[in-house]
Amino acid sequence: MQKRNIGMTSLEAAALYSSNGATSDVEEANLLAEGKILDPDKLQRAFFRRALGFDFSVITDEKHGKYIIRDDERGGSVTCAIVDDYNNQAAKLAKAIIKLKKLHEQAVIDA
Repeated sequence: MQKRNIGMTSLEAAALYSSNGATSDVEEANLLAEGKILDPDKLQRAFFRRALGFDFSVITDEKHGKYIIRDDERGGSVTCAIVDDYNNQAAKLAKAIIKLKKLHEQAVIDA
């Protein structure tokens, strides 16, 4: 007997099943089932929205050698330096996004 996944709804399970494990999002699963072309950028944005709870944008400011990560809902932003090392850059961006999430959560509490 299979263990029950407590954190998943029946709709999410059905979406996973119908999309062959590609997504637990019902709308995405329906689009996949209908054979419609999916926009990878929108899928990635939807993933981060679900993971973080808000939309954000990353703007490259090459003149000043930094990325600006902006909260699209609350308007706050954080920055991180642009570096040559891919792994180090990913770590810096992740740290900045976590910092932005804390700012977003504080803005929600203060509102």
